[in-house]
Amino acid sequence: MARKNVIVVGVPRSGTSMTSYIFVNKHYFVAYDPEHDTHKGDENNPTGYWEARPLIEANVSLFKSVGYPHHNTWLFSPISDDQIARISQTKGMDPHKELIKSYNANAPWIWKDPRLCYTLGYWWQFLSPASTVVLLLTRDIDQVFQSFVRLGWRSTTDCRAEFASRIHSHIAAAKDSIDRLHIPHIVLDYEDFKKRPEETARKISECCGVDIERHDLKFNDILNHSKGTGKLVAHMEKFASILPARLRTFAKNLVPNSLLAKYFPGRKKGSSD
Repeated sequence: MARKNVIVVGVPRSGTSMTSYIFVNKHYFVAYDPEHDTHKGDENNPTGYWEARPLIEANVSLFKSVGYPHHNTWLFSPISDDQIARISQTKGMDPHKELIKSYNANAPWIWKDPRLCYTLGYWWQFLSPASTVVLLLTRDIDQVFQSFVRLGWRSTTDCRAEFASRIHSHIAAAKDSIDRLHIPHIVLDYEDFKKRPEETARKISECCGVDIERHDLKFNDILNHSKGTGKLVAHMEKFASILPARLRTFAKNLVPNSLLAKYFPGRKKGSSD
């Protein structure tokens, strides 16, 4: 079975980067210049984010075309139902047709961008169910909220009901496009990678036409900010961030390599960042 192009859809902190990395390791095309056109990894996503700059810019241009003024929909004011509907009804723009053409010339390719929750329906007019599938990532809303808090994107005093509504809007919009346009897809929950790795690998393999095994999932529970160890690591990172650079480097050099690799996988000895 031929490998399918893959679109990873979901809100930030739901496992979309982890899932995208599976396909990066299988040599899927991400961008012509990944070093320049994708967000590098850090302590929160050591393996990288795998969001291609041209795709992000195209999605932001779609937002602006319907009057949404911000570059993302999870940290700023909510996008309206009318704006969401108008994005799906927008006719294909020539620059976006060229973007699709460039990716198809390098198939199989991987797309990942949280903005796709709202723009998937627009992009599907250029795509074929015979060659492209969607992986929709979900995660417990409380866990996503905790991860936002650890990153400083939210405060513990923020209204959780408003946050839950925001997350629900993203996922509902993605599901609406999938159902309305009969897009081939599977739904994967963050916990599936930990609790059902063999089944999860099999589902991905069958959907995408690529051989995926348990070890390909690269699940790292240390990065789960809703768990005890993840919270501890996040607090340690926050404390380390306020230390002077030289003192921070000195402290890291005292940590054994094995512990540094396990609890701070995005960091190296001698690095001040």
